[in-house]
Amino acid sequence: MTGPKKYCYLNGKIVPFSQAKVSVNDIGLTRGFGVSEFLRSDNGKIFLLNDHVRRFFKSAYMIGLKPSLSKESLGKAIQSVLKKNGGGNAQIRVIMTGGDTISGIEFDKKKPMLFILVEHFVPLSGTLYRNGGKLITYEYQRTIPEAKMTNYIAAVSLQKKKKKEKAVEILFVHRGLVREASTSNIFMFKGSNLVTPYDGVLLGITRGFVLTLAKPVYHAEER
Repeated sequence: MTGPKKYCYLNGKIVPFSQAKVSVNDIGLTRGFGVSEFLRSDNGKIFLLNDHVRRFFKSAYMIGLKPSLSKESLGKAIQSVLKKNGGGNAQIRVIMTGGDTISGIEFDKKKPMLFILVEHFVPLSGTLYRNGGKLITYEYQRTIPEAKMTNYIAAVSLQKKKKKEKAVEILFVHRGLVREASTSNIFMFKGSNLVTPYDGVLLGITRGFVLTLAKPVYHAEER
């Protein structure tokens, strides 16, 4: 995909991005109540689509949301809106909220708001892969860390500090334990052991894929 966003999926329909609207009474806006999923496509092929869809459903159920379509239908919807936007190399965001609020803080489980956004993917620089990058740490533990929620207040509020420090990521730590980064999981080699956190974090789809590749070669510890 190249150029600006053209189409998005909104509650069962693919519509021009400029015409897509979400109610100002949506509980995702008024109370920050929602879940999300982030996917990548390469030459139109979506990386680990089914795994992402399964995690999206798990996140939804964990906070009490019920998706309005099946896993298979959601997968097809993601593929359809990607194709409508020209495929290629893209980043895809799937977002679901509880829809319009009831009495300001409740919602109707039968009327969720679901939308899918497709954006042009901009890769990290090759220099970063060759030379590495800087992390800054922050004392923080996400609410319901096993679910991928729409609440990114810590990550968003730290962007200015991240840029000032010329860092590439924010590493969340909590009570002396390494947790996760703002948009990624973390691995480290300790001697010959490959170590990654297991509890109190979102178990990333790429994280799982890395472990699958690493375990036949390295001693991998989840702890």
